[in-house]
Amino acid sequence: MQIICRHAYTDFNALEIAQGMENAGASVFSITSINISERNTFEKEAYPFSFIVWARYDLPITPKVIDCEIEKAMQIEE
Repeated sequence: MQIICRHAYTDFNALEIAQGMENAGASVFSITSINISERNTFEKEAYPFSFIVWARYDLPITPKVIDCEIEKAMQIEE
């Protein structure tokens, strides 16, 4: 079992990332919220994200496969 995490900027972005991970066959087990208001100015600029999406996966799934599915989930449908 492997663990992967990806950063999200908004709650909807976290949902898209989680959906992409699930589409790839990974199991999302947590979405962590980060309190930006308590960060100093440098931290806010260096780490502007607000959420971390965590998932576990097994081979043959790879981070590349997961990232590809995340990109698909984030595309806007017309």
